[in-house]
Amino acid sequence: MLAVLLPVTALALSPVLFAGFVRLDDYSHLFDNPQLRRMSVAGLAAFWTKPYFNLYIPITYSVWWAVTMVGSLFGTLHENAWLFHTLNLAVHLANTALVFLLVRILLEVRRKNEATQGDAADPAIALISALFFAIHPVQVETVAWVSELKGALAAMFGLLGLWWHYRSTGRVLTAACFVAAMLSKPSAIVFPAIVLLVDRVVLGLSLRKSAVMPAVYGLLVLPLLLVTKHLQPNADLNFIPTASQRLGVAADAFAFYLYKVLVPYPLAVDYGLSPRYVLSRISGWQLAIEGVLLVAGVAVVVRSLVRPGSSSADAGGYGLVSCGWAIFLVSIAPVLGFVPFGFQDISTVADHYLYVPMLGVSVMVAGILIHFHAFAGSYRATVAVLVVLAGLSFQQARLWRSTESLFARTLEVNPRSFLAYYCIAQEHMQARRLDEALEWLTKSLTFNPDYLNADIALGLVWAQKGDRAKAIEHYRSVLAKHPSTVGTRARSVSSIHNNLGLLLLRFGFEAEAVEHFREAVRLFPRSLNAHLNLGNVAFSHGRYSDAIAEYQIALSLSPGTRGIEQRLERARQSARAQRASP
Repeated sequence: MLAVLLPVTALALSPVLFAGFVRLDDYSHLFDNPQLRRMSVAGLAAFWTKPYFNLYIPITYSVWWAVTMVGSLFGTLHENAWLFHTLNLAVHLANTALVFLLVRILLEVRRKNEATQGDAADPAIALISALFFAIHPVQVETVAWVSELKGALAAMFGLLGLWWHYRSTGRVLTAACFVAAMLSKPSAIVFPAIVLLVDRVVLGLSLRKSAVMPAVYGLLVLPLLLVTKHLQPNADLNFIPTASQRLGVAADAFAFYLYKVLVPYPLAVDYGLSPRYVLSRISGWQLAIEGVLLVAGVAVVVRSLVRPGSSSADAGGYGLVSCGWAIFLVSIAPVLGFVPFGFQDISTVADHYLYVPMLGVSVMVAGILIHFHAFAGSYRATVAVLVVLAGLSFQQARLWRSTESLFARTLEVNPRSFLAYYCIAQEHMQARRLDEALEWLTKSLTFNPDYLNADIALGLVWAQKGDRAKAIEHYRSVLAKHPSTVGTRARSVSSIHNNLGLLLLRFGFEAEAVEHFREAVRLFPRSLNAHLNLGNVAFSHGRYSDAIAEYQIALSLSPGTRGIEQRLERARQSARAQRASP
């Protein structure tokens, strides 16, 4: 069966192999990552000793480090997108195989519970169920987006842990897999809960017995979750809903995900369903209906845990359907918005959040096929659905060939996506199409006047066009209109101060420029460029001790960067020469 499953999956998603990097975290994770630029063992070790990009995912970063090292044999990082995409697809194929094996295990457990002989249809049921996980269009984002390797890796370790848990009496490897999953992406916290659901709903164990091992697994991974939450505090969000408002946000996200599983078209990177938008633009009656739907879904899970299906009911696949539904709901719970998370400033919902929940969909499909397999034409109808899903996935994967094609599609789905306008503008900036970049940045700010990343880029475009006075005027205007530095604004406002300082320095207003560099550091102490600029100014005036201090801070922020090391050494040499002179 794997000989059919894996080639079909690879074919449906094959366009990802020709995709490029996209301006949605790929550049931050890879090109701007100092540990990947220096490519040393110390850089690799740094991923395990401290977070990067507000994330502690050392396994994912270590894998990227290894791929970057291998890729250096074939060319520059920019030329090796194919290598990263090949890895993403390979991990997805491994996950597909694990889903197939897990469904086979669940079918075996079902037969043992019913004390019946094996069903010849079981392999076909497992194959079809795994295909729903493998080629459903919502999975394309995880496979095609280099940055979401973290989600695919977390799923791989989590699924491997599940498989081992039900294939062996040993539990150490399962625990190790769950810990590895958490070190790949923190959303893997759901896997111990999945063990509980399977043990209780499918195996029919008592609540007490079902909870023992999940509790042990949970205690092992909980510290990693707390560390991650500490690194991504709510204060980094520009808008945080109240506790009561979060129920409406979660209900809307839940309804959205149900719809996309059933009707996975059209898909986009940014749906624009931020908490602020949902609470201000979606009617109260719609949120009320979605809330009832969410409560009903939770009630089904609770009933499955309290009163697992009887063997007669399970003979029709009821146990698998209810277990699959519980897995689906539990797996999306962390990203429904009950607990705020970073991407919510753009949208609460995203396709890649459905990657692990699609395991639940696969289990539900297995239960439904068991119930209807005796009906003529049921398998033909299912295959027809899979063909449609494969076609949609193929088309969706083709959109990831470039940033412009991906976000052009996003704007068709969500015309108010300020993120899409901004990312396309960055592509124009890189290609030195500055007039086009101005146009796209203006559109981004039209839909979100508070989007400081677009304001930062707009000032850079004016400077690149040679109109530095216009750039200075723009940055001053932004600082006057947006004095707040709440949440993520601190880093953005810091960047504006730094850029403004550089422009003023070029006009000869050094004292004012230094004040802006210092304000940049005050707002965001980890501002590498501001520390470097302060060091450069100090060095130019012979204040070598001050320059050394700033360069040392910069080097701690970007360890191993040769350019900073050289500046620091020059400052030290100059300081020694200054002390030695009469």
